[in-house]
Amino acid sequence: MSVNGLVLYRRVLRDIHLDGIAGWRQVHESGGELLFHRITPAGDSVRLADEVREFASASRALDKLSRRKVASTPWMIVGARDSSVEPRCTTATISNVHIERLRASVDVDTSHCAIATLVVFTRPWYPGYVARLNDVVTPLLRADALMPAVEVKPGARATVEVLYRPKSLVIGSAITALAALMLAAAWLMLRDRRLPR
Repeated sequence: MSVNGLVLYRRVLRDIHLDGIAGWRQVHESGGELLFHRITPAGDSVRLADEVREFASASRALDKLSRRKVASTPWMIVGARDSSVEPRCTTATISNVHIERLRASVDVDTSHCAIATLVVFTRPWYPGYVARLNDVVTPLLRADALMPAVEVKPGARATVEVLYRPKSLVIGSAITALAALMLAAAWLMLRDRRLPR
């Protein structure tokens, strides 16, 4: 499940120059929404980044990304700070890749890495994604400001998982379950009243 198309909102991007994003071509614009298609071949569902440059804000990362002329490196990530280009381990072993609509997981072995590994899931990032490393919530980064990514420390064997669990889904599910219980209770009460005694 690779990312082959993106919709970006011009009002969110404001002053960012979008022409010539390496590997992407704008194919349509409607009502402030920009549709981009991949012009380079789609890759694997999970990739390891070889170099990263961290930005404290998505707008700064997207601005730098829009000016990048090379399709692959360094990966721009949205994190806690601004940094220079830093290497990441690409010799980590990836296995047991499971890709579903709202969830993706992979086993990563960084036991022979001397530096951290950045695991990039090539799917669109949306607010509501959460990441887990060995079933413990861990910071979720955004690779190229558009894809979920998780950093794994050197010397680890870990299961990395990204889940789409927006608060609206959790709250909506709870409200739906509560409403179903209330309807069932009301039906039982009405049924008991109608039965002859």
